Amino acid sequence: MDSRRTTDTLKGVAVAAVVANHYLILHLSPRAAGFANAWIAVFFFLSGYGLYHSLARRGGGRWRDFYVRRLTRIYPLLWAAGLVELVLRRGHFSLWTFTGIHASGHYWFVPALLQCYLAAPVLFLGLRRTAAGTLLCLAAAAAAANLACLAFPGTAGRAAAFLHAAWRGVVFLHVLVFAAGMWTAARGMAARPPSAAARAGFWILAAGILAVMAGLKAQAGDPVAARLFDWLPVALILGWTVYALRFSVASPAFAALGVVSYPVYLFHMPYYRVVDMVTGGLPGAAWGAFACLAGLPLLFMACRRLEAWGGDVGRRMQARLAAGG
Repeated sequence: MDSRRTTDTLKGVAVAAVVANHYLILHLSPRAAGFANAWIAVFFFLSGYGLYHSLARRGGGRWRDFYVRRLTRIYPLLWAAGLVELVLRRGHFSLWTFTGIHASGHYWFVPALLQCYLAAPVLFLGLRRTAAGTLLCLAAAAAAANLACLAFPGTAGRAAAFLHAAWRGVVFLHVLVFAAGMWTAARGMAARPPSAAARAGFWILAAGILAVMAGLKAQAGDPVAARLFDWLPVALILGWTVYALRFSVASPAFAALGVVSYPVYLFHMPYYRVVDMVTGGLPGAAWGAFACLAGLPLLFMACRRLEAWGGDVGRRMQARLAAGG
């Protein structure tokens, strides 16, 4: 059974959570931070899940071609977002961000995802030979990296922070989640036909995850709750993601959003800045919130065009690189 509609639905829900949470942080309270960051787990997991299937269909193939396909997918839209940022923020978008090595704000996701792509060939080959051994080696490497950051915070810790190698307080957690997606694909999953009960369960679970996150966030002064807020939501979101894949859950509206989740992720913050410029940037103003909501269909349509443009540019770049040998 084709899982594309399910993965697009999951991406749509995740990017909607990110867009909503960033609006709350910007216009209501910075205390709302941390929710969007957890839902990024969906993108790391599904990137690994989809890449494993893609590589398996090609039999691995030439790794040069793999990197060309991935990089020509990532960079054109990232550079377009950078040009918009330069116009709106007068040079805030740095050379580091253009290269994908280091980024500020919500663009941190791009360097982190590129690190997953660097690990993808080793993970793919390892999972095909010995899945348990590969996952154990990865877990050991991640544990060693975390211990190094604790032992040498001035060098290893700063390097991990600069490279965005630490997510939710754990170094290489994003690579572990990415590997979990690849492992899930390698194991295979007999998807069941979609049903109304499974769809209802999907939304009930999503609401439950948000409730758990809100409850933990409300206990911000408790160090145990603060630590649980870093890890528990990610585990719950991954379980929810696997549930959706297992039961073939799909929503046409969220699937349509999921198709353009990458440009929506890149451009939603510049969009908020444009709306603030137009409305005067009054925090919490009801008419400002209305303007943001009213303009979201325009953002969606613009992202559809950007997705098509990015795909076209990527294909042309691939053709030129192939012609050049």
